Amino acid sequence: MYERLRILASPLFILFLVLLIINDFFLKAAFQNTFTGKLSDFSGLFIFPIFWSAIFPKWKSFIFIATAVLFIFWKSEYSSVIIHWMRPYFNTGRTVDLSDLIALPIILFAWFYMERKPSYSIGPVLMTRLSTYFIGIVAIFAFCATTQPRYLQSFDQPQYVLLKNPTLKGLDSYDGFEFHIKDSLLAVKINYLGISRPVRNDD
Repeated sequence: MYERLRILASPLFILFLVLLIINDFFLKAAFQNTFTGKLSDFSGLFIFPIFWSAIFPKWKSFIFIATAVLFIFWKSEYSSVIIHWMRPYFNTGRTVDLSDLIALPIILFAWFYMERKPSYSIGPVLMTRLSTYFIGIVAIFAFCATTQPRYLQSFDQPQYVLLKNPTLKGLDSYDGFEFHIKDSLLAVKINYLGISRPVRNDD
C-alpha cells in the first residue's frame, strides 16, 4: 500500500493540494472572481484522480474517465435536479458555467504525471511513510471540506427584480432564483442569496 501511495508525497501533488485548500478556504472568500473558481477546478481535477488511482491502481483508467465525465455532468444544467435534492442535506450549490470545462486537460496531464511514477523522500524512510499517510488524510479532508460554509439569506417578503430586454441564457441554472418572462420583461424572484457570513437579525 505504501509504495502505491508514495506519489502523494510528490512535489506537484502537494502543490496542487495546497493550492486547492488555500483557494477554497481563503482566496474564494476574499476575491470571489473567475480566477479563484478556475483554480479550484484545475487543482481538484489534478489531485482527485491521482489520489484514488493510487489507492485502487487496477481501476486507474476507469477513475480518470469517470472524473472527466462526472465533472462535465456536474457543470451542466442536467445536474440541477440532483443539486436540488441534495441541498437540504449537504447545502450544495453551483452555477452552470461551461467555461469551467477548460480545466479538463489537466486530467490528461495528471495521467502522464502518474505514468512517470514520481515520488519524493522526506528524510528517513519512517518520516516519508508517515508524511505520505498524513498527506492522504489531508487530501480526503480537502475533497470533503474545501468549500467554506455557504450561508443563505432568505426573505420574509418576496423580492423581485425587473429586467428589460434580458439576454440571460440557461435561466434554470441559477440557484435561489425564479424567472418569469412576459413579452420583453424578465421578472426575477429572489428566494435566497448565498452570503459569506452567518445571517444576522438586522439583515
